[in-house]
Amino acid sequence: MTIETMISLADACQLLAIALRYPTQELAQGIADGSYAADLAACLQELGLCEAAAAAQAALADAKAENLLSAMRTEYTGLFLVPKREKVFIHESRFLYPEDENPKDYVMFVSPCALHAEQCYKDAGVRVRKDLHEPPDHAATEMEFMSHLYRCAAQATAEGRDERIWLLRAKAFTKAHIAKWMADFCTQTEEKTQLPAYAAIAAAGRAVVTALAG
Repeated sequence: MTIETMISLADACQLLAIALRYPTQELAQGIADGSYAADLAACLQELGLCEAAAAAQAALADAKAENLLSAMRTEYTGLFLVPKREKVFIHESRFLYPEDENPKDYVMFVSPCALHAEQCYKDAGVRVRKDLHEPPDHAATEMEFMSHLYRCAAQATAEGRDERIWLLRAKAFTKAHIAKWMADFCTQTEEKTQLPAYAAIAAAGRAVVTALAG
């Protein structure tokens, strides 16, 4: 894997992580002025995902609207946050939780999936931000971790050090977590959202997951 590919994977994962958090003014502004779409498309193109890059840039260009931040926050809340309204579970363990199990027996912070993800973070020297007050298997947190691993691999390569430990960690985390749910999560988000911005981000996310698992 080239250093350029590592950097592109790191950047793409970070851009997705930003979009999977509760929307900020910076994200809405980036979509409105086209900078977010340009950065995401550049990453996808570097990864050889040219069709996905063109589609993301075109879709995000059409997603510009007045009061975009308010619209994104309303949609994010309805999609991911409000228990009686949420359409897509944004935590891996909840997303994969069998429908025939009793939800009352499910505890997000101490599910095996969440605990394993947190252990992976610790093994790589990463600590989950306590101020987020959310389980460690949140989609954004997992993508941030993938970004960290590929960025560390790229830095090691640039400095003439062995990057394999970071690439092995990325491969292992992808197999244990990302590959099990993230593509389906993106598909559900794209299908259920009413906001073009999230549909575009979800489609691009699915392409990135394909690259990670490739």
